[in-house]
Amino acid sequence: MPVTDVERGLVARYLERVLSRSDLPLRTARHIVHWLHERADFLALPLAVPLTEILGTYYVPGSAKQFEAEFDRQRHGLVQMLDKAATETQRPEPLATNIERLIDALDLPADALRIIGLIACYNRYDLVMYLANTVAETTRPLPRAIAHMTGLSARFVEEMLAPGGELPASGLLQIVEGDMLSGHGGRYVIPFRVNAGLDQSYRDFAHMRNALLGDPLRSGMGASDYEHVAADRDLMIGVLRGAAATNEAGVNILLYGPPGSGKTELAKVAAAEAGLALFGAGEDNP
Repeated sequence: MPVTDVERGLVARYLERVLSRSDLPLRTARHIVHWLHERADFLALPLAVPLTEILGTYYVPGSAKQFEAEFDRQRHGLVQMLDKAATETQRPEPLATNIERLIDALDLPADALRIIGLIACYNRYDLVMYLANTVAETTRPLPRAIAHMTGLSARFVEEMLAPGGELPASGLLQIVEGDMLSGHGGRYVIPFRVNAGLDQSYRDFAHMRNALLGDPLRSGMGASDYEHVAADRDLMIGVLRGAAATNEAGVNILLYGPPGSGKTELAKVAAAEAGLALFGAGEDNP
């Protein structure tokens, strides 16, 4: 399948970030430049002739030192070429805008966009996947490989992707057992419903949210219907109002009782009394 302009631009940007890192190991640089060399014509991202000649001796003993010297000479020009190719290319839409909306709505650090963007593009563009796998071959653990491709610090990426980090806690990422970055057999997974929604165009975030979560839940009952648990009802409403007033990221309220006792209706009523919209998530239909 021919490479698209958007895919070429993405690959150029990820290559630029990797090859411009001051902490890039020589082995990784050589591996990545060789990867690009094999696809230079396909991507229309040509390498300088002296560098291609050295890459032709990839498996010859002692060629690593020759590569290091030539790479140091050609590096600036190579990074400039890649940056130009990336800058001239439009970003993937509506994917990028939708991820920005989610990052902003969940009050996540702006740089989290690069991490989610990489994982989303890994699952949509073959060349991004192949490049990410190549970077990961010589750069472990996976968060460090992601740091190389996003241009972020390894510490920031590790903190964001830790099991208790902000991205898993937000629900935008699931961490599973896997050796690859994402996809089949991958470690970082965007939940299916969210991932599928990223390719749709929405008028604004409210429409995007409703498409992902469904319409807000409403009840035909009112607060007066729960006078028998007035203390609990009022506590719930107070907690929700307080959290909304201080713009909290979230609160946890446990409702316990047998099926049919009115837990869901009480939650709807409490949300309405607090002036909030309630959405159902993670519900099971037996």
